[in-house]
Amino acid sequence: MKAEELFSKPTLIFFRKLVAFKMQFFVLLVMTLLWLIFGFYRPFEPHYHGKCLSRWADDYCVNEYYASPEIKLRNRKCEEAIQHIGVKGLPLALELCRAKDSKVKEKMVGWSEDLSEKLHFDIHICSAVEKQQEALAIFYVLGASAKPAIPSLIEVLQGNYPLNWDTAMEGLHIIGPDSIPPLIELLTNESEKLTNKGKQGRYNATRCLGWYFRRQASNAVPILLQFLEDKDVWLRCAAAKSLTGISRDSTKVVPALVKYIETETNTAALSQVVPDLGYLGTNGRLAIPILTKFAESNQYRALVALYKIDPATAELIFEKWRASQTNVIIYGKTNLDSLLSQTNAPANGVGHQ
Repeated sequence: MKAEELFSKPTLIFFRKLVAFKMQFFVLLVMTLLWLIFGFYRPFEPHYHGKCLSRWADDYCVNEYYASPEIKLRNRKCEEAIQHIGVKGLPLALELCRAKDSKVKEKMVGWSEDLSEKLHFDIHICSAVEKQQEALAIFYVLGASAKPAIPSLIEVLQGNYPLNWDTAMEGLHIIGPDSIPPLIELLTNESEKLTNKGKQGRYNATRCLGWYFRRQASNAVPILLQFLEDKDVWLRCAAAKSLTGISRDSTKVVPALVKYIETETNTAALSQVVPDLGYLGTNGRLAIPILTKFAESNQYRALVALYKIDPATAELIFEKWRASQTNVIIYGKTNLDSLLSQTNAPANGVGHQ
């Protein structure tokens, strides 16, 4: 006989909910056991006033500009703790920086959030993103004194997990200019040039130098100019984007960038590099013809870049855009100044700060 014939509808509903609850409880039990296992084998953490380093880092708010007085006070306590622990906390910071979530772990994080909501009980599994934020908090407080971590952070840039790359780059930036020579050395490492590790390292080091260090990384210009002719399309792209942030040299860098744009066949790469030419300012006048060509093709970000180099030409192109539209205001704006006011820097540009 079917279950529907043996039990009433309310009873069936009750049993189904009971089975669902048992399944949730079983999942919770498994997750708890796994947490205990991984927690047991976790390397020793330094403590300060009975609280482990990762908890101090978790409590720290890196961006306290809009923080309340309570959060700022808590930050001072966290800084005191992390500074007291000092370089002894770097092994943990690097472990957190390398954190990554497997597919199973990602599902467990999702399940814990669902169960917390249903059971009204806080069940939290720390994700890789959270761990990497803790790593950055440690680097942020230690600053230049975290210099011993530079070689390990450079190794992270040669890995294959994008989330780790960004954390490592920001960590190197926080440590400061001492990170630049090892990054440049990574660009010129011939022994691993053809390996996947070497290629990934060169690409990430190129991005890091242009994104974070800008003018401070001027010693990287010669090798980055060579990269503009590399076989790897995305290394060429990264080198071009970084050069716009590192140098405004109108005798070598600007001509090389213009040549790169004229010869690059990958449109996706070009769409990332062309807007960044605006960072060259008036030194980029040699790029006016190529930017005009892109801007006249209705490429808004090229027009933004052109405006930073030659406002008059950009104004003329904008007027042509507007004249070609019948009773339509371009992007909801009536003039180029108001159009550009909504964007201080080209989209997808190297992260100039």
